[in-house]
Amino acid sequence: MPEGEYRSPGHRTRAGEGPGDIAAHYGVTATALLELNPWMSQEATLAEDGIVVLPVPHGLEGSMAAISDRHGGPGLLIYGVGDWSSKMLASAQCSWASVAVLSPDGRWVAVQGADGRIHIVDVRADSDRVITEPLAGFVSPKWSAGCDWIMYEHDGHVYVVDADSPSKGQTFPGHFAGWLGDGYRTIYTHMGDIIIRDMVDGTVASLRSEPEPIWGLAATAYGESVAYLASQGEDVVLCTVDVIAGNGWRVGVDRRVWPWSLAWAPNGKMIAYCAGGKQVDGGQVVRVVISRPGDDGEVYETEVIGDPRFSGLSWSPDSRAVAVAARIEGRGQYGVHAIEPGVGMFQLTGTGNCVFPDWGREAG
Repeated sequence: MPEGEYRSPGHRTRAGEGPGDIAAHYGVTATALLELNPWMSQEATLAEDGIVVLPVPHGLEGSMAAISDRHGGPGLLIYGVGDWSSKMLASAQCSWASVAVLSPDGRWVAVQGADGRIHIVDVRADSDRVITEPLAGFVSPKWSAGCDWIMYEHDGHVYVVDADSPSKGQTFPGHFAGWLGDGYRTIYTHMGDIIIRDMVDGTVASLRSEPEPIWGLAATAYGESVAYLASQGEDVVLCTVDVIAGNGWRVGVDRRVWPWSLAWAPNGKMIAYCAGGKQVDGGQVVRVVISRPGDDGEVYETEVIGDPRFSGLSWSPDSRAVAVAARIEGRGQYGVHAIEPGVGMFQLTGTGNCVFPDWGREAG
Protein backbone atom coordinates (compact mmCIF):
# COMPACT_ATOMS: atom_id res chain seq x y z
CA MET A 1 0.00 0.00 0.00
CA PRO A 2 1.47 3.42 -0.94
CA GLU A 3 2.62 5.68 1.88
CA GLY A 4 -0.27 7.66 3.36
CA GLU A 5 -3.02 5.69 1.64
CA TYR A 6 -5.89 4.62 3.88
CA ARG A 7 -7.01 0.99 3.80
CA SER A 8 -10.60 0.14 4.71
CA PRO A 9 -11.26 -3.25 6.32
CA GLY A 10 -12.31 -5.99 3.91
CA HIS A 11 -14.29 -9.22 3.78
CA ARG A 12 -13.25 -12.29 1.76
CA THR A 13 -16.38 -13.63 0.13
CA ARG A 14 -17.74 -17.16 0.13
CA ALA A 15 -19.38 -18.63 -2.94
CA GLY A 16 -23.09 -17.90 -3.12
CA GLU A 17 -23.36 -15.21 -0.45
CA GLY A 18 -24.85 -11.80 -1.25
CA PRO A 19 -24.59 -8.21 -0.01
CA GLY A 20 -27.45 -8.78 2.44
CA ASP A 21 -25.64 -11.72 4.03
CA ILE A 22 -22.46 -9.69 4.49
CA ALA A 23 -24.30 -6.66 5.83
CA ALA A 24 -26.20 -8.77 8.37
CA HIS A 25 -23.03 -10.55 9.50
CA TYR A 26 -21.18 -7.31 10.26
CA GLY A 27 -24.17 -5.32 11.53
CA VAL A 28 -24.02 -2.68 8.78
CA THR A 29 -26.60 -1.55 6.25
CA ALA A 30 -26.75 -2.75 2.67
CA THR A 31 -26.78 0.93 1.63
CA ALA A 32 -23.40 1.47 3.28
CA LEU A 33 -21.98 -1.73 1.77
CA LEU A 34 -23.09 -0.80 -1.76
CA GLU A 35 -21.74 2.76 -1.37
CA LEU A 36 -18.21 1.45 -0.82
CA ASN A 37 -18.54 -1.33 -3.44
CA PRO A 38 -20.14 0.29 -6.50
CA TRP A 39 -19.41 -2.74 -8.68
CA MET A 40 -21.85 -4.81 -6.62
CA SER A 41 -25.64 -4.83 -6.96
CA GLN A 42 -28.20 -5.56 -4.25
CA GLU A 43 -29.09 -8.86 -5.96
CA ALA A 44 -25.50 -9.98 -6.62
CA THR A 45 -24.43 -13.55 -5.93
CA LEU A 46 -20.74 -13.42 -5.11
CA ALA A 47 -17.95 -15.79 -6.08
CA GLU A 48 -15.42 -17.43 -3.77
CA ASP A 49 -12.43 -15.40 -2.51
CA GLY A 50 -13.55 -11.97 -3.70
CA ILE A 51 -12.85 -8.91 -1.56
CA VAL A 52 -15.62 -6.60 -0.36
CA VAL A 53 -14.79 -3.28 1.31
CA LEU A 54 -16.52 -3.05 4.67
CA PRO A 55 -18.07 0.14 6.04
CA VAL A 56 -17.03 0.96 9.61
CA PRO A 57 -19.79 2.12 12.00
CA HIS A 58 -18.76 5.60 13.12
CA GLY A 59 -21.70 7.27 14.87
CA LEU A 60 -21.20 10.52 12.96
CA GLU A 61 -24.19 12.52 11.77
CA GLY A 62 -25.17 15.36 9.45
CA SER A 63 -25.06 15.81 5.69
CA MET A 64 -22.39 16.74 3.19
CA ALA A 65 -22.51 18.65 -0.06
CA ALA A 66 -19.80 17.60 -2.49
CA ILE A 67 -18.95 17.33 -6.17
CA SER A 68 -19.23 13.80 -7.59
CA ASP A 69 -19.29 12.02 -10.94
CA ARG A 70 -21.24 8.97 -9.75
CA HIS A 71 -23.89 9.64 -12.42
CA GLY A 72 -21.52 10.71 -15.20
CA GLY A 73 -20.01 14.19 -15.32
CA PRO A 74 -19.36 16.27 -12.19
CA GLY A 75 -22.56 17.08 -10.33
CA LEU A 76 -23.86 18.18 -6.94
CA LEU A 77 -24.12 15.40 -4.35
CA ILE A 78 -25.94 15.48 -1.03
CA TYR A 79 -24.64 12.68 1.17
CA GLY A 80 -26.18 11.51 4.45
CA VAL A 81 -23.33 10.73 6.84
CA GLY A 82 -25.40 8.83 9.40
CA ASP A 83 -27.34 6.57 7.00
CA TRP A 84 -24.89 6.52 4.03
CA SER A 85 -27.64 7.82 1.72
CA SER A 86 -26.90 9.83 -1.42
CA LYS A 87 -28.83 12.13 -3.70
CA MET A 88 -27.58 13.83 -6.86
CA LEU A 89 -29.14 17.25 -7.55
CA ALA A 90 -29.58 18.02 -11.24
CA SER A 91 -30.69 21.66 -11.18
CA ALA A 92 -27.19 23.23 -11.08
CA GLN A 93 -24.57 22.10 -13.59
CA CYS A 94 -21.17 21.80 -11.90
CA SER A 95 -17.52 21.41 -12.86
CA TRP A 96 -14.52 19.97 -11.02
CA ALA A 97 -13.71 23.53 -9.92
CA SER A 98 -17.10 23.93 -8.21
CA VAL A 99 -17.21 24.17 -4.42
CA ALA A 100 -20.59 23.38 -2.86
CA VAL A 101 -21.43 24.87 0.55
CA LEU A 102 -24.43 23.87 2.68
CA SER A 103 -26.36 26.62 4.41
CA PRO A 104 -26.32 26.44 8.24
CA ASP A 105 -29.97 25.32 8.27
CA GLY A 106 -29.33 22.55 5.71
CA ARG A 107 -31.97 23.81 3.26
CA TRP A 108 -29.75 25.31 0.58
CA VAL A 109 -26.46 24.83 -1.22
CA ALA A 110 -24.45 27.69 -2.69
CA VAL A 111 -22.17 26.62 -5.53
CA GLN A 112 -20.32 28.17 -8.46
CA GLY A 113 -21.73 26.34 -11.45
CA ALA A 114 -20.03 25.29 -14.64
CA ASP A 115 -21.26 28.60 -16.12
CA GLY A 116 -19.14 30.55 -13.59
CA ARG A 117 -22.19 31.98 -11.81
CA ILE A 118 -23.08 31.33 -8.16
CA HIS A 119 -26.26 29.29 -7.82
CA ILE A 120 -28.42 28.74 -4.75
CA VAL A 121 -29.93 25.26 -4.86
CA ASP A 122 -32.99 24.17 -2.88
CA VAL A 123 -31.97 20.75 -1.53
CA ARG A 124 -35.51 19.42 -1.12
CA ALA A 125 -37.00 20.70 -4.40
CA ASP A 126 -33.81 20.39 -6.49
CA SER A 127 -34.41 23.82 -8.00
CA ASP A 128 -31.94 26.65 -8.32
CA ARG A 129 -31.63 30.39 -8.84
CA VAL A 130 -28.66 32.47 -9.90
CA ILE A 131 -27.32 35.35 -7.80
CA THR A 132 -24.25 36.54 -9.74
CA GLU A 133 -22.98 37.14 -13.23
CA PRO A 134 -20.33 34.69 -14.56
CA LEU A 135 -17.14 34.94 -12.48
CA ALA A 136 -13.78 33.91 -13.92
CA GLY A 137 -11.62 31.59 -11.87
CA PHE A 138 -12.20 29.67 -8.65
CA VAL A 139 -14.89 31.05 -6.31
CA SER A 140 -15.86 29.56 -2.95
CA PRO A 141 -19.08 31.02 -1.46
CA LYS A 142 -19.67 31.29 2.30
CA TRP A 143 -23.04 31.50 4.06
CA SER A 144 -23.71 33.81 6.98
CA ALA A 145 -24.96 32.22 10.20
CA GLY A 146 -28.53 33.35 9.52
CA CYS A 147 -28.52 32.07 5.91
CA ASP A 148 -29.39 35.57 4.67
CA TRP A 149 -26.02 36.63 3.18
CA ILE A 150 -23.49 34.98 0.91
CA MET A 151 -19.87 36.08 0.76
CA TYR A 152 -17.34 35.36 -1.96
CA GLU A 153 -14.02 36.72 -3.21
CA HIS A 154 -13.15 37.71 -6.74
CA ASP A 155 -10.31 39.69 -8.25
CA GLY A 156 -8.92 40.97 -4.93
CA HIS A 157 -12.30 42.08 -3.57
CA VAL A 158 -14.83 40.68 -1.11
CA TYR A 159 -18.48 40.63 -2.16
CA VAL A 160 -21.32 40.20 0.32
CA VAL A 161 -24.74 39.81 -1.32
CA ASP A 162 -28.25 39.29 -0.01
CA ALA A 163 -29.24 35.68 -0.72
CA ASP A 164 -32.80 36.77 -1.59
CA SER A 165 -32.03 40.11 -3.27
CA PRO A 166 -28.59 39.82 -4.91
CA SER A 167 -28.63 43.48 -5.98
CA LYS A 168 -28.24 44.39 -2.30
CA GLY A 169 -24.82 44.05 -0.75
CA GLN A 170 -21.37 45.45 -0.10
CA THR A 171 -17.99 45.25 -1.82
CA PHE A 172 -14.56 46.06 -0.43
CA PRO A 173 -10.92 45.10 -1.13
CA GLY A 174 -9.66 42.10 0.81
CA HIS A 175 -8.54 38.47 0.92
CA PHE A 176 -9.20 35.33 3.01
CA ALA A 177 -12.61 36.66 4.04
CA GLY A 178 -14.89 34.85 6.47
CA TRP A 179 -17.73 35.37 8.90
CA LEU A 180 -17.05 36.11 12.56
CA GLY A 181 -19.31 35.28 15.48
CA ASP A 182 -22.99 36.02 14.88
CA GLY A 183 -22.62 36.39 11.11
CA TYR A 184 -23.09 40.15 11.01
CA ARG A 185 -19.37 40.80 11.00
CA THR A 186 -16.83 39.86 8.38
CA ILE A 187 -13.11 39.40 8.85
CA TYR A 188 -10.50 39.62 6.11
CA THR A 189 -6.94 40.69 5.36
CA HIS A 190 -5.92 43.86 3.56
CA MET A 191 -2.38 45.22 3.10
CA GLY A 192 -0.95 43.03 5.90
CA ASP A 193 -3.69 43.88 8.38
CA ILE A 194 -6.65 41.89 9.69
CA ILE A 195 -9.89 43.86 9.43
CA ILE A 196 -13.19 43.25 11.21
CA ARG A 197 -16.11 44.90 9.41
CA ASP A 198 -19.57 45.40 10.88
CA MET A 199 -21.99 44.66 8.04
CA VAL A 200 -24.78 46.71 9.63
CA ASP A 201 -23.13 50.09 10.14
CA GLY A 202 -20.01 49.60 7.99
CA THR A 203 -17.52 50.37 10.77
CA VAL A 204 -14.14 48.65 10.62
CA ALA A 205 -11.56 47.77 13.26
CA SER A 206 -7.98 46.58 12.93
CA LEU A 207 -6.81 43.44 14.73
CA ARG A 208 -3.11 44.01 14.17
CA SER A 209 -0.97 46.80 15.67
CA GLU A 210 1.40 46.64 12.69
CA PRO A 211 1.33 44.97 9.24
CA GLU A 212 2.38 41.34 9.01
CA PRO A 213 2.73 39.00 5.98
CA ILE A 214 -0.52 37.03 6.26
CA TRP A 215 -1.52 34.26 3.88
CA GLY A 216 -4.33 32.37 5.56
CA LEU A 217 -7.18 33.35 7.90
CA ALA A 218 -10.08 31.63 9.67
CA ALA A 219 -12.58 32.81 12.29
CA THR A 220 -14.86 30.94 14.65
CA ALA A 221 -18.43 30.93 13.41
CA TYR A 222 -19.92 30.99 16.91
CA GLY A 223 -17.25 32.64 19.00
CA GLU A 224 -14.72 35.42 19.13
CA SER A 225 -11.46 33.82 18.03
CA VAL A 226 -9.36 34.24 14.90
CA ALA A 227 -6.56 32.07 13.53
CA TYR A 228 -4.16 33.10 10.80
CA LEU A 229 -0.97 31.97 9.09
CA ALA A 230 1.91 34.43 8.88
CA SER A 231 5.51 34.48 7.71
CA GLN A 232 8.14 34.90 10.40
CA GLY A 233 11.50 35.11 8.68
CA GLU A 234 11.81 31.90 6.70
CA ASP A 235 9.28 30.12 8.91
CA VAL A 236 5.50 29.96 9.02
CA VAL A 237 3.56 30.41 12.25
CA LEU A 238 -0.04 29.67 13.15
CA CYS A 239 -1.43 32.47 15.33
CA THR A 240 -4.67 32.64 17.28
CA VAL A 241 -6.18 35.78 18.74
CA ASP A 242 -9.06 36.29 21.15
CA VAL A 243 -10.90 39.24 19.62
CA ILE A 244 -12.32 40.39 22.98
CA ALA A 245 -9.41 39.77 25.35
CA GLY A 246 -6.68 40.48 22.81
CA ASN A 247 -4.43 37.66 24.01
CA GLY A 248 -3.00 35.17 21.54
CA TRP A 249 -0.83 32.16 20.86
CA ARG A 250 1.77 31.42 18.15
CA VAL A 251 3.32 28.14 17.06
CA GLY A 252 5.49 27.13 14.12
CA VAL A 253 3.88 24.96 11.44
CA ASP A 254 5.01 23.16 8.30
CA ARG A 255 5.90 25.59 5.50
CA ARG A 256 3.90 23.40 3.12
CA VAL A 257 0.61 24.17 4.90
CA TRP A 258 -2.33 24.80 2.55
CA PRO A 259 -3.55 28.30 3.57
CA TRP A 260 -7.10 27.78 2.31
CA SER A 261 -7.52 24.63 4.46
CA LEU A 262 -7.32 26.43 7.83
CA ALA A 263 -10.61 25.82 9.67
CA TRP A 264 -11.99 26.17 13.21
CA ALA A 265 -14.27 23.56 14.72
CA PRO A 266 -17.81 24.97 15.13
CA ASN A 267 -17.38 24.99 18.92
CA GLY A 268 -14.22 27.09 18.59
CA LYS A 269 -12.04 24.65 20.55
CA MET A 270 -9.90 23.08 17.81
CA ILE A 271 -8.23 24.05 14.53
CA ALA A 272 -7.52 21.85 11.53
CA TYR A 273 -5.40 22.29 8.41
CA CYS A 274 -3.64 20.28 5.71
CA ALA A 275 0.06 20.32 4.84
CA GLY A 276 1.35 18.91 1.56
CA GLY A 277 4.22 16.43 1.34
CA LYS A 278 6.12 14.44 -1.20
CA GLN A 279 4.60 13.57 -4.56
CA VAL A 280 3.38 10.01 -5.10
CA ASP A 281 1.54 8.35 -7.95
CA GLY A 282 -1.88 9.97 -8.14
CA GLY A 283 -1.35 12.81 -5.66
CA GLN A 284 0.81 13.73 -2.71
CA VAL A 285 1.19 12.62 0.87
CA VAL A 286 -0.89 15.07 2.92
CA ARG A 287 -0.79 15.53 6.67
CA VAL A 288 -4.15 16.43 8.21
CA VAL A 289 -3.40 18.23 11.47
CA ILE A 290 -5.98 18.84 14.19
CA SER A 291 -4.85 20.81 17.23
CA ARG A 292 -6.21 22.45 20.34
CA PRO A 293 -4.80 26.01 20.64
CA GLY A 294 -2.58 26.75 23.60
CA ASP A 295 0.91 26.02 24.86
CA ASP A 296 -0.13 22.55 26.03
CA GLY A 297 -2.67 21.92 23.28
CA GLU A 298 -3.11 18.39 21.96
CA VAL A 299 -2.13 17.70 18.35
CA TYR A 300 -3.56 14.85 16.28
CA GLU A 301 -2.09 14.04 12.86
CA THR A 302 -2.86 11.51 10.16
CA GLU A 303 -1.79 11.05 6.54
CA VAL A 304 -3.80 10.61 3.35
CA ILE A 305 -3.05 10.77 -0.37
CA GLY A 306 -4.60 14.05 -1.46
CA ASP A 307 -4.58 16.83 -4.02
CA PRO A 308 -4.85 20.53 -3.15
CA ARG A 309 -7.20 21.03 -6.11
CA PHE A 310 -9.83 18.67 -4.72
CA SER A 311 -9.24 17.74 -1.06
CA GLY A 312 -11.31 20.30 0.83
CA LEU A 313 -11.48 20.27 4.63
CA SER A 314 -14.66 20.65 6.65
CA TRP A 315 -15.68 20.08 10.29
CA SER A 316 -18.67 18.06 11.38
CA PRO A 317 -21.43 20.22 12.92
CA ASP A 318 -20.78 18.67 16.35
CA SER A 319 -17.01 19.38 16.15
CA ARG A 320 -16.12 15.69 16.48
CA ALA A 321 -14.42 15.09 13.15
CA VAL A 322 -13.19 16.61 9.90
CA ALA A 323 -13.86 15.47 6.33
CA VAL A 324 -11.37 15.49 3.46
CA ALA A 325 -11.34 13.99 -0.01
CA ALA A 326 -8.51 11.45 -0.34
CA ARG A 327 -7.51 8.73 -2.74
CA ILE A 328 -9.33 5.43 -2.34
CA GLU A 329 -7.02 2.48 -1.89
CA GLY A 330 -6.00 0.80 -5.12
CA ARG A 331 -8.52 2.60 -7.35
CA GLY A 332 -7.06 6.01 -8.16
CA GLN A 333 -10.42 7.63 -7.39
CA TYR A 334 -11.09 10.15 -4.63
CA GLY A 335 -13.59 9.56 -1.86
CA VAL A 336 -14.61 11.40 1.29
CA HIS A 337 -12.93 10.26 4.51
CA ALA A 338 -13.80 11.36 8.06
CA ILE A 339 -11.04 11.79 10.64
CA GLU A 340 -12.01 11.78 14.32
CA PRO A 341 -9.16 12.73 16.70
CA GLY A 342 -8.25 9.90 19.02
CA VAL A 343 -10.59 7.49 17.24
CA GLY A 344 -9.40 7.04 13.66
CA MET A 345 -10.30 7.52 10.03
CA PHE A 346 -13.35 6.21 8.17
CA GLN A 347 -14.04 5.96 4.44
CA LEU A 348 -17.49 7.44 3.78
CA THR A 349 -17.89 7.30 -0.01
CA GLY A 350 -16.72 4.89 -2.68
CA THR A 351 -19.02 5.39 -5.64
CA GLY A 352 -17.33 7.50 -8.32
CA ASN A 353 -15.09 10.41 -7.36
CA CYS A 354 -16.27 12.66 -4.55
CA VAL A 355 -14.38 15.88 -3.77
CA PHE A 356 -14.66 19.19 -1.88
CA PRO A 357 -16.89 17.90 0.96
CA ASP A 358 -18.72 20.48 3.04
CA TRP A 359 -20.20 19.04 6.25
CA GLY A 360 -23.32 20.50 7.84
CA ARG A 361 -26.52 19.61 9.62
CA GLU A 362 -29.08 17.23 8.08
CA ALA A 363 -29.94 18.59 4.65
CA GLY A 364 -33.40 19.00 3.22
